[in-house]
Amino acid sequence: MDYRIEVIQDNIFAVIIPDRYDRCMTFLKVAEYYESPEFKGKHFTFWEFMRWYTEKNGTFSYVKDWEGANVPLKVFRKFINHGRWIETPYDYYLCDIWDRIDRHGLKNGYVIFTDSTQGETFDHEMCHAKSYLDKNYKKLASILVDKLPSHVYNPIKDSLLGVGYCEDVIVDEIQAYMTTNYWDLNTEGIEDVAKKFEETLGQYIKK
Repeated sequence: MDYRIEVIQDNIFAVIIPDRYDRCMTFLKVAEYYESPEFKGKHFTFWEFMRWYTEKNGTFSYVKDWEGANVPLKVFRKFINHGRWIETPYDYYLCDIWDRIDRHGLKNGYVIFTDSTQGETFDHEMCHAKSYLDKNYKKLASILVDKLPSHVYNPIKDSLLGVGYCEDVIVDEIQAYMTTNYWDLNTEGIEDVAKKFEETLGQYIKK
């Protein structure tokens, strides 16, 4: 599989996997371990996840539904420490990615999975990394989300829960979507509000 790891701003590891299918199947387990409403914090097999996802969505459309992923370094470490269950070649790739990142010896950092170091997917995942690592960014993002009126916030939250995010990451997802790709939220009338996010937070996510 074609992939590389780039270090962005000292403690953000960008795992660049150009092929979308390979990218999604590689990050699936650790991403769902971090933010799945069903499998968060659990050790699970590909087959268990595929059955659940198919029952929920009518088909296993994971690769079509997702493009990137993000996970704090400490969560990735916890996932690996749960046990390295090798079921498919993608488990080997994910373990190799972890081993290469772990050699840097950082205790605090962030890992994003994307197709390149530019574009919508990269910017979106960088929003998550900055929110986790940069206290000033997180403060500004929280203020912007808190100011969202209920008629805007509630539909966005429902949309995110509907596509498969767990409750714990909703605020973080809102700030990332509103800053980079609000149109994917399928919520009307949020263009002007989204501009405030982009103007305030966009400067932080440039490589």
